[in-house]
Amino acid sequence: MKLCRKFLFLAVLAGLAMAGLAPPVRADFTVRFSDSAGDGVTVSWNGGTPVVSGVTGTTNVGSGANFFAASPGPGFTENITVVNLNLGGNFAITASASNSNTPGSAGLAQICMGSISIAYKGLVSDTLTIDEQSTGFAQPTVPPFVVYTQGNVVTNSNPTAIYKTQVNGSDVPESALTLGLLTASTEVPISSPGSPFTLGGVLTIGFTGPTTVTDISTVSTISTPEPSSFALFGIGAFSMCGYYWRRRKGTVA
Repeated sequence: MKLCRKFLFLAVLAGLAMAGLAPPVRADFTVRFSDSAGDGVTVSWNGGTPVVSGVTGTTNVGSGANFFAASPGPGFTENITVVNLNLGGNFAITASASNSNTPGSAGLAQICMGSISIAYKGLVSDTLTIDEQSTGFAQPTVPPFVVYTQGNVVTNSNPTAIYKTQVNGSDVPESALTLGLLTASTEVPISSPGSPFTLGGVLTIGFTGPTTVTDISTVSTISTPEPSSFALFGIGAFSMCGYYWRRRKGTVA
């Protein structure tokens, strides 16, 4: 794990060194981590300078947790990376990266997340929620609109992981997925989201005892292509957010 953390820090520092290549600020992207005991923290992109706010309960913010707004990967404009975050005395998040392509493109608005490891040490039931919200999407604007939701998790136990897409702060009906080792996905037609609009994704993991969840990958998109080509957008974003973390973990296994 020490080698893994060292590699992650080097990767993030390299991204920060390229911050001058990032696009102008158009909107904001926030990710909130919270548990059912009231412990939580919110991290905002803030134009490439991360802002930590909404700290509640017990966390290691200021004493071990690290937050970065690294240079986004190809196809994205904003990135939030969190390393070594503890919530309460039970949750330990080794690393999690979220990405957004706000303000979107003519055919696609998307957010995605990849997390390498989330450990729960509690002996009673608890729930972890990761809530991503990306504002300022101006595209797509031409119907038909389809929400594509996809995700998977790897675990050594049986927590319940549910991921759903939100548009303008409201759940998209029928987008909720129960995640497991095999990739789950769904496509839901929606009416116009308006412009600008907010695209969100909420991951909730319910734990009943000590366990570790690894290799989490989620993606939410709003797209206008035909369904056959639309699915390819989701698969590409899903691969980018998930495979990166799986590959990094594999190097230290």
